Parts: sequence; structure tokens; C-alpha cells
Amino acid sequence: MSGGPGIGKSALLREVADRAAARGFAVGVGGGVDGRQPPVFLPWAQALRGVAGTADEAAVVAAFAPYGNLPAVLDPALAEVLPLPAPERLADAELARSRLYQGIVDGLRRLSATTPVLLVLDDAHHLDNPSTTLLTLCSRSLAGSGITLAIGYRPGELDAEAPVADAVTALAASAHAVHLRLPGLSTEDIAALGARYTERALPDETVRVLADRTGGNPFFVGELLQVLAAEHALDADAARKLVPARVQEVLRRRLGRLPEQLRAVLAVAAVLGREFEVPVLHEMTQIDELDLYDTLDIAVAAGVLVAADDPARLRFSHDLLRQTAYLEQGPLRRARLHARAARAVRDGGGSATAVAAHLRLALPVVAALDVAPVLADAGGEAYERTAHAEAAALLREAVAVLLTAAASQERDVLELDLRVRLAFTMQATDGYLAEPVAEQYALMEPVLRRVRPVPRIVPALWGYASFHTVAGHPDKVEAMAPPDGAGEPWARIVADVHAGYWALGRGDVPGARRLLRRALDALPDTDLPLFPVIGWDPIAGILGPAAATESLAGDRAAAEAHLAEARRRRGELFNEMYVVHYTALVAADRLDAPEVEAA
Repeated sequence: MSGGPGIGKSALLREVADRAAARGFAVGVGGGVDGRQPPVFLPWAQALRGVAGTADEAAVVAAFAPYGNLPAVLDPALAEVLPLPAPERLADAELARSRLYQGIVDGLRRLSATTPVLLVLDDAHHLDNPSTTLLTLCSRSLAGSGITLAIGYRPGELDAEAPVADAVTALAASAHAVHLRLPGLSTEDIAALGARYTERALPDETVRVLADRTGGNPFFVGELLQVLAAEHALDADAARKLVPARVQEVLRRRLGRLPEQLRAVLAVAAVLGREFEVPVLHEMTQIDELDLYDTLDIAVAAGVLVAADDPARLRFSHDLLRQTAYLEQGPLRRARLHARAARAVRDGGGSATAVAAHLRLALPVVAALDVAPVLADAGGEAYERTAHAEAAALLREAVAVLLTAAASQERDVLELDLRVRLAFTMQATDGYLAEPVAEQYALMEPVLRRVRPVPRIVPALWGYASFHTVAGHPDKVEAMAPPDGAGEPWARIVADVHAGYWALGRGDVPGARRLLRRALDALPDTDLPLFPVIGWDPIAGILGPAAATESLAGDRAAAEAHLAEARRRRGELFNEMYVVHYTALVAADRLDAPEVEAA
């Protein structure tokens, strides 16, 4: 039986031994011991003691009579159990060892002629060399005997240079062998086990998380379920975070047996996630490419990594293993590796979402002023996928990260950018004047008052002015603007545009025309950045209502000129919709029904 630690080999071997004993077998159970110099013959000494204790004493004595009490050579306690003379002493050590091997094997075969024998050797990957030799000799003598040999081992922990690796491989390939590669538990098994531990049905998502994190390993599943049940937390989020101490210790020992370079590579890979791109790992480690692939091949052979669907990707066999490798490193080292991962993912053309996943964990190695914009870009990607709740959550996280930075003009400008993005996102989902939107504009107000009105803050100024204009508070917009000719023009331009909106909405066409013309005349000869989230050009935002106002005032040529310029502006779908909307309004003023319908 083969499989990783905790997969159930020992439990299954115990069940085999119990059933065999119930059927009258003489049963001997032994196991390898982890260590650089494991005790010689200990597994066989344990097994022979079990055979002597479960078989008829007379039958055991008769079986070993030609050789004397050889079992007592391995387990001195048997000298008092088996009434046999001591074996003959031989001066030649090699001959004595050969006689010992042959006598043990032949004695067991003779015993099996009258009593079926089951020999169980667990943790065979830890067998000492003499025990391995005895195992090989015994296995070659199984044919025609009444001996059944049951062996459990971990393929990932077989030392390729040790004799036991060749012995176990030969045994598994034997015509007499049945090789059971123990799989992990299915989701149905995990659900049933969960019901036993918690006395209620687990949520389906929790079952899926447990299966993914543990690879179905029964020991790991059981440990996680015990903690979840004790904490009365059976939700999927709780299952994602747990790394029980006993599980971590088992996995730490497993990782500790791997070559040093492989452990270092796995530590870096653990930062990249459960599944990772090998080229990104290569970029992070800077190891020679062939050396890296050789190292990863060892990890795959050890069962630590498995192939993914994409040939350029690998994945940890289960997430608990990845998390153990991850937690083995100190927090500052993890942060540095996340910073390196973010650069590698970005340089490889990765999405802002993928880069942000690392940068948020790179604090404080990476400055908050560098992390927050990437989180905002990730929010933009979520918005494009119409994952609006995720977009808003990422933008809130970006604001929280940013506010850990020292106060500065740069922080203020970036805070306005993040808050207006959040406001635009929530306006699209919660409503233009929704309370969460109002909260963001209220938080922006003191920042707008103290920051120098540079082009980068125009979206925030505009959003603030539009919100308060629609809400019926044009005075708040005017309060943000300096007197004519004082300081930067942007706040005055935004105030004039929205005062023009307000006048137009109340039928004051001359007043609206004057204000919008003044705003257009004051525009510097430069483009403004598109508004975040909606991809809107604010200059088109002036030209559209200016066209409608000129049309209402009777200057159709000026109206058409404004619309033509607005159509030339760059922008995204929202921008196009906005310009077409004003095209329809101007056409309606001319009573041009076909153009209205076309628009």
C-alpha cells in the first residue's frame, strides 16, 4: 500500500491485521523508524514477537527447531517465550548473518504450512538495510507458502539511493503483488465524515474547500473537522484559513526530508499560490532553467507537486502543503517574496488582479502609495467583469491601504482618485444619490479644500460637483471654486459648468450659455485624463450641454461645431452614449424626428 502521510495506510493495515487474526492467522506487525540510523532489525523483531504471540507455541517451536531460537536473536524477549535452544554460534560474521536470514525465512515458511501467517511492515520507506535484505529474501520465498506480506510505504519519502527503494519497487512489480495506491477521500466521503464529526450536514462549499485543501487526505480532513467542530465554525471561509498544528508538524517533517534546493524553490512557489506558472517561478528564483526543471521533477516524483492542465503550470498536491511551506518563512521574507512575485507577474503581462494579490501581502516592504493604485486597477478589472461588489471591495481596500501612508499632496490626490472611483462604482449599482455615494463625497470634501487643483483631481471635482448639483446643492459646488482669475483654473471651470447645468435646468438659457462659454474659453490647451471606471472625457462633458444651450439660443452652427468636436474626443462607450444623447437633444430642438430616432 502506498500513499502520502495521513492517507490511511496504517489504519488499513491495522484493519487487515485484525481481520487476519480473526480468521486464525498468526499475525506479526512491525514498522520502520524515522531516523538517520534506525534500529537494526527492529521491524522484524516486532513482527516475530507478534507471530510468537498469536500462533500456537508448539507450531512455532517446531518451525524453528532446526535453527534454534533465531527469533530471539532479533528480539531477546523471545528467549523466555519460545522453549528453543540458542542457535549455533558461528565465528564468521557473514556466515552467521546469512544463517540468520535463511533461518528466519525458512522458519516462517515451515510455520505457514500449519498456520497461515500475515507479516505487516508499515512505514517501509524507513527500513534499515538489514531489515530490507530480510524483506527481499522473504518476498522471494512467498510462492507456494502460506505467508501473506502486507507493506505500507510513502513513495515520496523513498530515498532513491537506499536499498529499500529498489526492494519496494521490485516487490510492487512482483507477479504475486497487489499494489494499492490509496486515493484521497471523495467529496461524498468528506461530507459523510463531516456529519460524523459535527453531527450535522456540512455546507457543500465547505466540503469542496476541505477536498481542495487536503487532497482528500483522511488525517488532514479529520484534523480540520475537529477544529471546525470545536470552534462551531463550519463555513467555507473558516475551512480556508485553518492549518491545525498536528497537520503542520506532519507536513513540516515531510518537507524537511526534501533536498535543500527543492525546499528553497517550494518556499518561493508557495508564495505564488496553489497553482503557479513555471516561467514566473523561474523569474523569481533566477536559477538556471535546466536546474530548476530538474528540481521540480524531484518535487513531482515526491508527490509534492502535480502537473496542471497547462503544461507551463504546476500545482501543489494540496493547499495545506503549500500553506505549510509558506508559513515556514518569516513574515518579512514572505513580504519580500510577494513583492518579487508582483514584479514577475507584472513583467509577464499578468492582470492587475494577479499583481494586486501579491502587493497587498508585500506591505510594508512595498510602500502603500505603490500598492493602492494597483488595488484600484484590480477594482477596474472587476468592474469590467460586472463584478461590482468585488470592485467596490477592492477600492475600499485601496483606500484603507493608502491611509496608512504619511500625509502628503500625493496621498491627497490619490485618495480623491480612489474615492471618486468608489463613488462612480456605487452610483452604477446603488443609485446616483445613494447614501454610500454621499458618504464618499462627504469624505472627499476636506481633501478637495486643501489639495492644489491639478488636472489629476478633475474627476473628483467633477464627481463632487455633479452629485451636489443633482442633489440640489449648487452652493456647495460654488464654494469649492476660487474667485475668477485666482489660482489654477480647474475648480472654477468645474463650478461654471455645473452652474450652467443648474441654470439650464431652470430655463435660464442665457445664463447657462454665458457660464458654459466661459468654461470652454478657460480650458487650457491640453487634454484631461479620462474619468476612471466610466472612461468619460470631461471636455466632451462641457461640449455636450454647450451644444444644447447654443441650439436653444438659436445658434445652430455653434451647436453643430460643439457636437462635432465632442465626437472627435476619445473615450469609451459611456462617452459615446453621452455625446449621442446631446446629439438627440439638439436634433429635437430642430424638430428633426428622423435624426432623433437615429440617435
